Amino acid sequence: MPPPQDQKDQIDTLRGVVEGMDLTREDLLMVLSSVVCMKKRKEDEKKGNKVITEKIYLWENTKDGYIYRDGRTKRGNYYLRIYFRETKKVFSKSLRTSSQEEGIVLGREMYQETYGKLQRGEKTKSITTKGLINLYLEREERRISPIHKTGITKET
Repeated sequence: MPPPQDQKDQIDTLRGVVEGMDLTREDLLMVLSSVVCMKKRKEDEKKGNKVITEKIYLWENTKDGYIYRDGRTKRGNYYLRIYFRETKKVFSKSLRTSSQEEGIVLGREMYQETYGKLQRGEKTKSITTKGLINLYLEREERRISPIHKTGITKET
């Protein structure tokens, strides 16, 4: 089956351009593969970030705190993300709401509390009961000593 007329005209035009140059088949394949790679890159750039979607800054004058939707989750809840420049640390936490207005209000409240803690050097993560028990047991294990009256015995 012969190619349609439009396609035949395009092939003839391409031949006319290529005939004047000293190009081999390998050169043409290399050019075509680079064009395909460039198109794929443009498509990837259009897709954007898969994790941070719907980015909303909490205040206009600062760019270190914003709320966003995580593109990997199904529920579409908002998350707070704070970047603290002095320590170069990132704080991220779920706001547990899918409402944009409620997310902004909660995000601003949590931002004020957390940013202050980050400035003072306080810990931003709380500890669970199991974690506290494990910390206690680790400290007590360090006190175990075989010498009497220098620590605690293993049986204790």
